[in-house]
Order: sequence, then C-alpha cells, then structure tokens
Amino acid sequence: MNIVVSLLIGGFIGWAASTVMGTGDQQGLLLNVAVGMIGAVLGFWLLNSLVDVATITRATFTVSGSLVSFMGAVLLLVAAKLARWA
Repeated sequence: MNIVVSLLIGGFIGWAASTVMGTGDQQGLLLNVAVGMIGAVLGFWLLNSLVDVATITRATFTVSGSLVSFMGAVLLLVAAKLARWA
C-alpha cells in the first residue's frame, strides 16, 4: 500500500480512537497518525494469533484490518491513560 494512504488511514484511525477515548482535544494530527500506526502494530501483534487479518501496516486494505488497527489504537490510549494515573 502506498505510504501516504497508510498515513491517512492511520491518522483517521488515531483520530477515531482518540475521539472514543475522549482525548481528541489533546492530540494533534501527528499524534493521531502515530497512535493509528502504533495501534495497528499493537493490534496486529496482539490479535493476529486469534484472527488472521492484515492491518493498515501491511499491503492490503480491509475493513477487518481497520477494525483490528482501531482496537489496537484504543488499547494504546487506554494504556497511556493508565500510565498517567499511576
């Protein structure tokens, strides 16, 4: 997949996850992209053994891969909130 498309989809997924977690006002565009891309890697790492899907970091775009990336991004934001509380 083209790197620009991966960054755009990662930014959208990061924005959606930050909106769900209530941190959307605190993040900018670059942090949304970072959360989306790191969340995709995290989702792939955690969920690939359960469901064999490609995330946004691999060569194909699928809805199931986007959902796995979104879940990884939400988990990343949950971990960041827990780390801030500790």
